Amino acid sequence: MVCVNVVDATTNNPITNVDFISTENGSPSSTDLDDPDGEICYSVPGGTDFEVTVQKDGFNDGVRNGLIEKNENWVIAMNPIVSSSHSSK
Repeated sequence: MVCVNVVDATTNNPITNVDFISTENGSPSSTDLDDPDGEICYSVPGGTDFEVTVQKDGFNDGVRNGLIEKNENWVIAMNPIVSSSHSSK
């Protein structure tokens, strides 16, 4: 079992309404779009190379991966996209 929580890297506050995209051993396994609470758990067999990508408008994508040997609790911190519309003098 792999449980994933998503937080804002600048505030450590939970991020809600995110898209989760996961792969197992390089093959797509599931997609959960607009997840309301920003938390999800996957049933992942031991010995699986597992990756989850998290997406939300206004943030850079967050990615975490690893070889799953036991139950894992992953926190993915996402960075807000910073506007470069102002110039420094």
